Amino acid sequence: IVRREMPAMDVQGVSNTLYSLAVLHFPDMSLVGELMAAVQYRLDIGKPQNLANIIWSCVVLGYMPERDWMVMYYRALDIRLHAFGPVDVSNTVWAFGRLQFNGKQYRVAPDIVRK
Repeated sequence: IVRREMPAMDVQGVSNTLYSLAVLHFPDMSLVGELMAAVQYRLDIGKPQNLANIIWSCVVLGYMPERDWMVMYYRALDIRLHAFGPVDVSNTVWAFGRLQFNGKQYRVAPDIVRK
């Protein structure tokens, strides 16, 4: 069902699906990879909670995003960081810590890492 509906999913739909997979401990890496690819070029229009849930879900599922995906994610964070609430910030920083992301390996450093 998820694969069938994926083309119609917006950022929130992908975020909710990844979150559900994480909570259910259903690490279908092929499906996760497809979902990550489906949302990559739309991250900049995602709401803070969606962005935080996507990266949190990656950690819980044991999925390591590709370099290009993370560059797009960092750019989306810089665009949306002003709207992040405390829970969004804490979930994102926790995920970065778990994934050992600091931006240096991608030659980008989102404000969430700098501040």
